[in-house]
Amino acid sequence: MLALIYFALAICVGDFLCRRFYRFVSVAHRCAAALLVGLLISTWFTYLAGLAFAWTARPLLCLVLSGSARAAELAQMEAQNCKSRSRRGSPLPNSRNICSTP
Repeated sequence: MLALIYFALAICVGDFLCRRFYRFVSVAHRCAAALLVGLLISTWFTYLAGLAFAWTARPLLCLVLSGSARAAELAQMEAQNCKSRSRRGSPLPNSRNICSTP
């Protein structure tokens, strides 16, 4: 179960990073990019954090918990950004409201 949560958080982090640097053509393209970038970043983080926590009795548990905490922090920051964008009236930056009349 912890691995599925870690996998989902890796995809969320990948989506968070991809949306900042890339414009997507479709939803499938966005999901694929989030999966690839999230897995790449999470494996780098896992390896480096494993080296950092090598002195503990259970290094993998420590790094998964720290990685999950970091990913949850990124998700919370993204949720706050979404709330601030919705208060300004635009769901996305530099987007126009389709429902409004010209």
